[in-house]
Amino acid sequence: IANPNVETLYEAPELRGFNLNFKMMASSSREGHQIRQICNQFKKAMLPSWGGQSMAGQAESGALLTVPNIVVIRFMTGSKVNPHVSQFKACAITAVNINNTPDGAWATYMGGAPVATELSLQFKELKLIFSQEINMGKGPSY
Repeated sequence: IANPNVETLYEAPELRGFNLNFKMMASSSREGHQIRQICNQFKKAMLPSWGGQSMAGQAESGALLTVPNIVVIRFMTGSKVNPHVSQFKACAITAVNINNTPDGAWATYMGGAPVATELSLQFKELKLIFSQEINMGKGPSY
């Protein structure tokens, strides 16, 4: 007998969200500076920009907003997409969290750069995934 309540369980398709976490440990003050640049680049990519836009070579003033960057994430093995890891469609970065005390203690180099940093990135895909796109055979899949 068909369940008459099945329709109530499924309201609408949802865009898939996921997190990636990276723990980076600087072995020098210089590497600490590079880690800071990596973190700032992700923060910058997550946010919209505003200001004048150039159209046909002429600068226009105003408070125009542009959408944040769109990113493409691929898990690779050598120069090929890894078929054993789920892949993702184009995404937007929805959150960037930076923890400068991932081991529970504050420690820096002489210049002030943290010894360890944990970078947590939250993403949301911009297109729906359909069951037909799941590869049940060989090769990468969503």
